[in-house]
Amino acid sequence: EYEFFDFYESAQSVGGDYFDYIELPGGKLAVTLGDVAGKGVPAAILMARLYASARYHVLSRNAADKALAELNAEIASSGVGLRFITFILAVLDPKKHTVSIVNAGHMAPLLRRTSDGTVKQVAQEKSGMPLGVMKTQTFHVETITLEKGDTLLMYTDGVTEAMDQKNRLYHRDRLVKYLKSAPEEVEPLVKGLLSDVESFRKDSMQKDDMCVVCFRRKT
Repeated sequence: EYEFFDFYESAQSVGGDYFDYIELPGGKLAVTLGDVAGKGVPAAILMARLYASARYHVLSRNAADKALAELNAEIASSGVGLRFITFILAVLDPKKHTVSIVNAGHMAPLLRRTSDGTVKQVAQEKSGMPLGVMKTQTFHVETITLEKGDTLLMYTDGVTEAMDQKNRLYHRDRLVKYLKSAPEEVEPLVKGLLSDVESFRKDSMQKDDMCVVCFRRKT
């Protein structure tokens, strides 16, 4: 009853954005997305470590907030210097049609309701600090219910901080405006978003990694 689509493009030959799908017991699915501070090889090395560590903690804990707390403790104790990671963990239960979201200092996912066409941020008010800032953190879970046709979009700041030739930002407001009139199916939705960002940027260079993960409950 669900469809998924994702996109990733680094600003350099390698990058520090990250996403993953982790199958959990009982038919649940963890969708993760993160952004390592910095770009290039140093960020990519930490991202590779994050990939393995996130899978371990998510699979070994049955609660999203505890998994993220343990992942944060590991990253904070790993000697990575001043680097930190913004991170989103969303656990989809396709039987109950719920998504439980834990936010570690990342930009809030955007939820588009098919019933009225509204787009709103979720898991923003109780967001924790990015991973690696403090060794001990308590994270909070926000659970939403997806009605038929509802869409959840997760993204990194390479999207909203894309700049045009006058150094103006694409900004979240333009992203929200796009989502309100975007196609229902997630593949054309994401491809349309990328085209809109590219049109906005024109000949300006891509200055940051871009990552988008989108899923929708089918009608």
